[in-house]
Amino acid sequence: MKKLGKKEILLIIVFVISIIFFNIREFSFKMNEKLVIEEALNEEGNAVENEEIDTSKEASTEEKEPREIKVDISGAVKNPGVISLKEGDRLIDVINKAGGLTDKADINRINRSKYVHDSEKIIIYEIGQEIDYSIINNSESLGVDNKVNINTASKEELITLNGIGESIGENIIKYRKENNGFKSIEDIMKVSGIGKSKFNQIKDSIKVK
Repeated sequence: MKKLGKKEILLIIVFVISIIFFNIREFSFKMNEKLVIEEALNEEGNAVENEEIDTSKEASTEEKEPREIKVDISGAVKNPGVISLKEGDRLIDVINKAGGLTDKADINRINRSKYVHDSEKIIIYEIGQEIDYSIINNSESLGVDNKVNINTASKEELITLNGIGESIGENIIKYRKENNGFKSIEDIMKVSGIGKSKFNQIKDSIKVK
């Protein structure tokens, strides 16, 4: 057998190295291609998952119904009594459900656009009728809303509530800023310093609209 020369051995080595280098490049290219495909699939999967979560949130928001409330209306309405409503309804809705006002109703002494609240007592006075302050608070019976709006009240207004001091008043303001306001009066129990007991003390004196 003819002995290979240095030049021939060098050529063989170069050839072998070229083959090895080519295979390494091809393997690296395939691995990168695989990683790109996997990353694209993961992003698509995350997008679908996020879309499902958003859809679920929208569905739960749409399904949430306003809670039922009851008010007692008397005086110059055709059908006085306890009326069932939805939270967010106004005095005009109460009047309509009570059959409307009588001809004797003094419309200048009521605010038909005011929001009504659960367990509220409303008296519609007749023209010329004197208000009996011993029966019910004047501002409430006339449809004037005197409850503290916890979404807009200043600290000075908040501390007028039973058991609410400056520290808790500041906590209320901080919470509503960080959480885009209160959705219901019950949300105020999420504020530091306000538990079930304190909520029961103020629930008839607060509102969110």
